Amino acid sequence: MECNSSTKKIFSFVTKAGERRKTRKSSTPSQIIPLDEQTKNDFELRHDTKLKDTMIYLDPDYKFILSPALLGFAVENRIHIRKSKYNPGSTETDQIVEHELTHVQQYSEGRINESVDELEMEANFNETLHLHNGEEVRYVEYAPGKYWETTEKEYKIFLNKVATEFEHNVESNLRSMANAEQLRYLLSLQEWAQDMFDEPFSLRRW
Repeated sequence: MECNSSTKKIFSFVTKAGERRKTRKSSTPSQIIPLDEQTKNDFELRHDTKLKDTMIYLDPDYKFILSPALLGFAVENRIHIRKSKYNPGSTETDQIVEHELTHVQQYSEGRINESVDELEMEANFNETLHLHNGEEVRYVEYAPGKYWETTEKEYKIFLNKVATEFEHNVESNLRSMANAEQLRYLLSLQEWAQDMFDEPFSLRRW
């Protein structure tokens, strides 16, 4: 198939544009910074560990093009973070760093016999624990196979709020009922309470 002059010009333009884009990408290096001593010392103290010298690589977004949802990852003692998401002191960055430092810890301790799922679960747990200011994290199963993260303190606050709202609703319903209806209503609530047992949700550690 022969190309006319217009086609050749278009092909040449696209080729050169691609080369310029490739050159721009390859000439944008990652910014490399050492993990600050305060963060390192705090993590080592919390987790009773010793990290190998850790470096943070702030990578351009294009390096995450194959994993658009990925914010960071760790390779041995090197933490790679999407540069556009790196904001020291923010909750999001603190969570990313806590998660990836857990993987650096696993590498530093030579824990090569554990499964990927076990290592990732530990990193997720530490990330969540850090988010909750060090309180033990529990998981409430609010539907089969569905969980939300909480702590003992948050869980008690939640239950008290539910109990208060429930009490208000019951009182409101009783005011609008005749005596006979009130009795049937209270009996039905008593049966419902027995079915619910002592704990309305499954509260578990992971």
